[in-house]
Amino acid sequence: MTSEVSGTRESCAEESTVIGVLGSDWRAHVDGWGNVVPFDSGEPTWEWAVAADDRWHEGDGTVRRRRIDGTPVIETRVRVPSGDVVQTVWAATDRSGRPVVAMRFDNESSLPVVVSSSRTDAVSSRPVAARVDVPAGAADSRDRLLVPVGHRSSCRLVVAAGWNGSPDETAVPDAESVARGWIAITERAGRVVLPDTTGGVPVIDDVASARVDSLLAGVDDGDAVMRLLRADQRHRMGVDAPDPTDVASWVEEILRGRRRWWRPERTRPGTRLALLAAERLLVDPTARTDLRRAVANWRGGSADDVASAWGVVSFRGESDRVIGSDESVAVLRLAALEDRLVRDGGNGRIVLLPDGFAPMWLGQSIEVHGVAVGTDRRVSFAVRWHGARPAVLWEHEGSREVLVTSGVDPDWSSTEPAGESLWRAPAPAAVDRDDDVVVAVTVAAAGSGEVSDSGSVSFD
Repeated sequence: MTSEVSGTRESCAEESTVIGVLGSDWRAHVDGWGNVVPFDSGEPTWEWAVAADDRWHEGDGTVRRRRIDGTPVIETRVRVPSGDVVQTVWAATDRSGRPVVAMRFDNESSLPVVVSSSRTDAVSSRPVAARVDVPAGAADSRDRLLVPVGHRSSCRLVVAAGWNGSPDETAVPDAESVARGWIAITERAGRVVLPDTTGGVPVIDDVASARVDSLLAGVDDGDAVMRLLRADQRHRMGVDAPDPTDVASWVEEILRGRRRWWRPERTRPGTRLALLAAERLLVDPTARTDLRRAVANWRGGSADDVASAWGVVSFRGESDRVIGSDESVAVLRLAALEDRLVRDGGNGRIVLLPDGFAPMWLGQSIEVHGVAVGTDRRVSFAVRWHGARPAVLWEHEGSREVLVTSGVDPDWSSTEPAGESLWRAPAPAAVDRDDDVVVAVTVAAAGSGEVSDSGSVSFD
């Protein structure tokens, strides 16, 4: 994920990413400049600045930042007259398992620079300087740790996170290792390889970001829909399982709210996906039966499973507009993406690409690995192209026999657990347009939707 921030310290602070480590409650925001702001108000913010040959750069100017592969390893590039200085920040643990925060500074410019740290208790990989010859400015007049960084060289600073002590800087894993560790965890819940991007970010990184955010945010933030979706992702990654009482409470909150406020054109995005997640999270057969009956009573479907209880899922319209791109609904976008790729059709049926190909996927390779469908099934498939016709290889595993169907080729189906086939050429995608609204449900936005006569958008 790459973005540019230009302006004041306040404008940089508006873009933030949560970092932390599993197994610890310590969390912090990394703002748009790369400063670390702990959740605990008693712990000081870790600010940094860099002195180039012109002046101090401190929360100003133009920076480019990204999450490495969608993980909570944040890279910030600062433009200085002779090149770039790259700051990377991440959280990890030391040998004793205690959380630490690390900042690495890579000087890619052609001249030496000086890095200053507001945390004077930071342990440095390079010698620090009591005094250096740098341009005058606010940063060098304060009590700061100053570290010279030569041309084409780097240094690393490490501080203890939320505890008193001096960490062993040499025992802290590097940023690349930490990023690989997060990716390994997120891919336990499935992996997708798609040709498109969300706001310039590769979809595979957007998927990782949503799962990481679910892990670091926990399940206590947001409404019942978001809590169920986060809990489902956490459980599929093998991190934890929510209390069944909590799951039942979240389901009750959804159903009560829907009975009171439900109108067809204002259907809450993600409700169906959250109830499908609840079905996976409820292990007790009696609890699952109660859930299915409640949804069937509300929606008018059969109580064989939640997908059947929900009934028909309608979908119309595609374009490149992203609905709900705010990071707070990243987990909803992820659940919608998975549903867009493979959907539980109910009554022992799963549908590959239920809404057909998004326009940007036509002629492109697609891979889906281990996506959860139903209560105990993992589905994988890949699409390659033979001219205008898509060739699909599929595989799934679970306790029951299922019928695999296609949203691209309605005449195709299979009861085999694995195989390959050549589907018919997909029809051109249709886009529904209104004078006041462009109805867009994309791979990164929502899994299903319909348009009322008034032009408003509703989601199943």
